[in-house]
Amino acid sequence: MRRSRKKKWAAAVTAALMTAAVLAAVLAVRYQREEGLRFVRHMGAGINIGNSMDVKGVLKHKPNASVQDFETFWHNPPITQALFETVHEKGFRTVRIPVSWGEHLQEDGMVDPAWMQRADLLVR
Repeated sequence: MRRSRKKKWAAAVTAALMTAAVLAAVLAVRYQREEGLRFVRHMGAGINIGNSMDVKGVLKHKPNASVQDFETFWHNPPITQALFETVHEKGFRTVRIPVSWGEHLQEDGMVDPAWMQRADLLVR
């Protein structure tokens, strides 16, 4: 009879631990989701300035392309301070600027300094 009690006790403890683990996981996922939503709400309305710094394939058409050649290759005007000011005046508080790096890697694996400088200027 003692063995039966020990087995029941072990089963009850195991079940309680498993329940606690599942509950902790559910709460963690819920917290992460809510934290993500809080972050997005804090960002406010946003705008995407794509097809400028994320252009690919330029070097096939223009092997000695400049930074501006990349930025305007898909017929967008260069990104300017005036654009950011207009975006802000229209109520947008968050700007997403996709940037591609692949065509700007040098043989040593470093990013072309001119490309890095332009990307740095846009995000400041």
